[in-house]
Amino acid sequence: MRAVHQPHLDGLRRSTRGARNSRSIVLGQAASLLGDYVAYLTLPLYVLSLNDSATELGFTAALETLPLLLFGLVAGALLDRYTIKPILIAADLVRAGVFLMLAIGTASGTVELPLVLASAFAVGTMSVFFDSGLQTLLPRAVPDSLLVGVNSRIALSRTFAFTVGPALGGVIIATSGGFPLAFGVQAATFLVSALSILSVRTISSRIATATRPLLPSVVSGVKELLALRPLVVATLAASFANLVFAPLETLLVVYVRDYAPPTFAIPDAFTLLFKDQAAIGLFLGVQGLIGTLLLLASSRLAAKARIGHLFIGGLVLMGAGFGGMLMMGNFFGFIPAGFSLAGVGTVNIAFVTSRQRLSPPEYLGRITAASRTVAYATLPIGTVIGTAIAQRVGVQPVYQVGAVSVIIVGLLLLPTTLGRLSFPRRLAA
Repeated sequence: MRAVHQPHLDGLRRSTRGARNSRSIVLGQAASLLGDYVAYLTLPLYVLSLNDSATELGFTAALETLPLLLFGLVAGALLDRYTIKPILIAADLVRAGVFLMLAIGTASGTVELPLVLASAFAVGTMSVFFDSGLQTLLPRAVPDSLLVGVNSRIALSRTFAFTVGPALGGVIIATSGGFPLAFGVQAATFLVSALSILSVRTISSRIATATRPLLPSVVSGVKELLALRPLVVATLAASFANLVFAPLETLLVVYVRDYAPPTFAIPDAFTLLFKDQAAIGLFLGVQGLIGTLLLLASSRLAAKARIGHLFIGGLVLMGAGFGGMLMMGNFFGFIPAGFSLAGVGTVNIAFVTSRQRLSPPEYLGRITAASRTVAYATLPIGTVIGTAIAQRVGVQPVYQVGAVSVIIVGLLLLPTTLGRLSFPRRLAA
């Protein structure tokens, strides 16, 4: 008996599978991001524990972002050419192995700066493939109508992880667990992420493209990006913003330690939370909580606002938040710093969704990689320059220049094609 084709049942199956995929991806990334933000505090603190050098801290952060500049375009071409899931799982497994090695090495006292630098570069290289690959996989695993929601939940997971991760890392370091346990937690979260990707079943197949030599394939992706004017503006704006904003994130641990330690009376029951590195983790954690609540409160507005206005508003929040933290000059600077984190999440939602909705599906991997490469190529440059300046003149002038510059970039975008961009309307798959 011939099967009867029922389009509405096919659509229901795709919708059900897409909803299941979205839950698996969000939960997997929530776990992975929690580990990321444990390492966000613990890895810089470990580098500072070696020589207490802001310059070495800058080099470590730069080596984690440098692979995007070196391999970003090639990664995009490969993602459009090969099946994405095995690449994502392999990237997670390699990163888990690196942090497991750091956990074992710090437990035995054999980890020195060169190994930390090599680990940062290896993790950054795998992140290039994973981050671009996940953004390329999402439109094939989730219905178009759910993309904004999934990207928003991942952004919320990121800010929530920022709430819990640094505080957890600080407590681990301040107690008997120390750096080995913190790095072990990070390794475990990458394994959770790999399992979540393994469970994903795509709802649309990869569009087959003619096999071309690697270089022409990369060039064609760049040309497609250049044809999308609002995305070009967003990419260039993000690139400049990252140049001045990168050192602000890298130096936050140093800023809290040197300029915003707790100076108020602490009840005995909470002494552990404010002890040394734990106090830095608490600052970052409460900053993350405020950022999460702000993103959650503005989620309905984000769904209705123009995508360009989201991008611009996020930039202004980023600069204003860190500027406010600097003006307060005390431990309670975590309040305006939380606004800055909400701004980062807002920019990411707008940037990622605009790439996914504007890019032709057969070029999505290459456009994503090309856009991310240009946008984030300035991260290692800004980090090295900013931390070197901070080593000479102090952290505060770096924050002053960076905060004002990001606000100016945002305001200058208002009359551009990006400022007028609305969410593209497409029928759900």
